[in-house]
Amino acid sequence: MKRSFGFDALRCPRCERRMRVLSTITDSAVVRRILDPLNLPSQPRTAAPARDPTWQPMAFGFDAA
Repeated sequence: MKRSFGFDALRCPRCERRMRVLSTITDSAVVRRILDPLNLPSQPRTAAPARDPTWQPMAFGFDAA
């Protein structure tokens, strides 16, 4: 994230020291029990529809020298 967005996700916002990842929650029931009371989305987003296979990109002429 630091390279892409320019911020360090593991830097503490209070003391500016480096934090460590202690564990990762992978059980969906536990994730829901944590996020639902905080009114945060606990369900995964639906996948975007597939692109039309017949779609052709428009030529804007940027690659013409």
